[in-house]
This record gives sequence, structure tokens and C-alpha cells, in this order.
Amino acid sequence: MTPHAPPYRLNRAVLDRLAEPALRWLVASCRAVVARAGFTLADVGGVLLVGGASRLPTARAVLHAELGRPVRQPSEPEYAVIRGAARWAGRVVARRVPANTASWRMEPLSWDLPDGRARLVRWLAGPGQQYGPGAALAQVRTADDRVYDLTAQREGILLEHRVAAGDFLTSDTVAAVARSAKLISGDRAAKRHQMRVAGDWLLTPDHELLVECERSGAYVRMRSIATGAVVNEVRPKQHVGDGTGKVFVGPGGRLALVAWNPDGQFSVWDVASGHLTSSFKAASNNKPVKVLVHEGQWRLIAEADRKVHVGRYVRDVATMWDLGTGRVVEEMVGEDLHRRYDGYTEHSPYDGFAPQCDSPDGRLRAGAAGNAVWLHESGTDEEVFRADIAAARSVRTAFSADGHHLLARWSTADTTCVDVWQV
Repeated sequence: MTPHAPPYRLNRAVLDRLAEPALRWLVASCRAVVARAGFTLADVGGVLLVGGASRLPTARAVLHAELGRPVRQPSEPEYAVIRGAARWAGRVVARRVPANTASWRMEPLSWDLPDGRARLVRWLAGPGQQYGPGAALAQVRTADDRVYDLTAQREGILLEHRVAAGDFLTSDTVAAVARSAKLISGDRAAKRHQMRVAGDWLLTPDHELLVECERSGAYVRMRSIATGAVVNEVRPKQHVGDGTGKVFVGPGGRLALVAWNPDGQFSVWDVASGHLTSSFKAASNNKPVKVLVHEGQWRLIAEADRKVHVGRYVRDVATMWDLGTGRVVEEMVGEDLHRRYDGYTEHSPYDGFAPQCDSPDGRLRAGAAGNAVWLHESGTDEEVFRADIAAARSVRTAFSADGHHLLARWSTADTTCVDVWQV
């Protein structure tokens, strides 16, 4: 448009004709969206007009006539989308960054330096290194070339350097972060969360993640120890009915879900990938009443709910399968079959929990006494923490891979629980 362009007159009838193709496309798009969602127009409560073009009177009339649903319009339709987006963004939790939780038995390392400033020459203790009280951790050089040793006030383990060798260090700078068992005095470990499942809990072999296995085998979830958030989930596509599912440690340390139903349909799923690795079915007259797994040989024994007559004697019946291939290894008949079950268990013995355990750095020992969880300093056996768990039974403990979390696994009549403390 320029000042010299001739005038152009547009009346309502012409404007409606120009808008007709776009409105026909809009109606078709609305029908397609509803159909793809699996609904019909009768399921739609109404049509909301947004955007500046929705002010066209013909738009409201065409949509009402073609869709047969009530048509509504906000007072300022041109701002509806941007206002909705702004309101949604303000409620998104992922856009909020909470402050870090103070870690239990963590302390910053800083020193009052001569003249308040010096150059860090070298670190004498590396990350993960244990040291005693008075140990030299670093050396600095002042402006007049005097070299000082920076020493530890008490025992600890150096976690990380915050200042690199060659950089300047000041008296108000946190040079490193350390952990000390002495810092627990008069304090309690911070309990982060408690998780429950009608099934079982395991730790991955590297103690990096918690594994939640629902009793029926409907799902297996891998959770972050620090936050409890789900980082991976496996839901078997092959339906096993009202069955049972348990997680075992398979070849190469990979976790596998072994699931079966009362009719003897078995399936094995790789937890990390969610892929079905094998499946097999017992004979129709060999429905399982007892299922055991040998993790080292990666085989399964299913004892049947029937017996056979061998002469005058009645014998138990069981079948052994190879879990990797799903093939029958042996059909077993005998009076005392349990004697042949050496190494076969109902649950994985490598669930990562134990009556007593040591932290990865060797400074702490955890265990259970009755329904109480205790934490001791390994060197002195001094108790630094104790927590009672009401109504708990079979309490067992573990540490996370980084040693920052203490876990207690315990059970009630119908659930299995895990408590997590930050240490």
C-alpha cells in the first residue's frame, strides 16, 4: 500500500466470499481433530473461538451450522492464546529450580590465609582420598614467596576441589568440600522419602538405581535413589493374567523380569531395554505351584501341582527350563526333588540389601536390630544415627553407589518398603 495506490472498497458480502475457503478448511480440520482423538462431535461440549480472525461474524455462523455445537468467544479473542501460554508457563514445575538441600556430614574447606590471598601451588589430597586430623591437604604461595601447608582440622574424605592449582585463593573462598563422620554429632540424618510397592525392591548391581517390581509382574520401574523419580519403566506387552513377576540378575549382571501365570505361561523380559527375551509354556497338566530360579546357570524350575505313580510310590513332578532359550532342560520326577534345588531360589539373593553393610568409602557401617536401623562409625563403632521403623520386619540395609544415601528395605503383611536417608 502506498499513498498513491487507488482506493479499494470491500463490503461484507465480498469479505464473506473471501473467507469461505478458509472456513471450509477450518471445519474439516475440526472434524479430523475430533475423529483422531477417538470421539464424535456429540462428545464435544462447545467450540471456543480464539485469534483476531474469529471476530468475523461469518466464522461464528459457519462453525455453528457445520459442527452443530455451541460456539463461544472470549471478550478479547486475539489475546487468548498468548495469555493461556503465559499462564501455563507460570505453573510449569520444570521451570523452577529449588535450592540445594544441605547434605548431612558435608563441610566446606576454607582457610584464613596470610595477607588474605595466596596462589594455590598444588593439592596434596585428591577427590575420594581419606585423611586424618592435621594432614596437609594443599600448599599455597604468598606474594612474598612464602609457602604454607593447608591442613585438616579433623578427619574426613575429600569430595571435590573447588579451586584449581595455579589459581588465587582468598580467605573467604571455599577451596574444597569434604565429608566427616564427626559432623553427625547432635544431628540426625535427613530422611528423603519412603516408597512402597505390593511386590519387591532391589538395587541395580552398581547401586545406582532402585528397582520396583510389582507382585503380579505388571510393571518394573527403575527409580533415582536421590529423588525417587522414575527413570525407566517396563510394562510387558504379553499379558500373563493374574500371575506373578519377580526380578532376577541374569547373565552379565543384567536385570530380568521373570513372569508367569497360574496356567504355566512364562515370559522373560530384559529390564533395561524392555524387550522380551524368551517365553515358554508348561504342559497343560503341569501347572506350577513352586517356581525357583538359578541365576548363575540362568535356569528355572517349576514344580507342578500333580504327582505321578511310580510302582507303589507317589512322586513329585518338576520341569527345568533354560531361561535364555525357553527350552526344556529336564523333566524331573522324584520323591525329594527339593534336594536337587541347590542354588535355586524364590527371590534374587543379589538384591543389594544385607543385614549389615559398609559405606563405599569404608567409614560407616549400617545394619538393623529388630525394627531399628543403626549407623556406626567403622573405626570406633560409635553409633551416630538410629531410626525406629514401627511394624517393620525383615529389615535390611544398603548404601547408594556414591555413599550419600542410606537405604532400609523392610516389609509389612502386604507391602515392601524402602526408606532413604541422605548421609
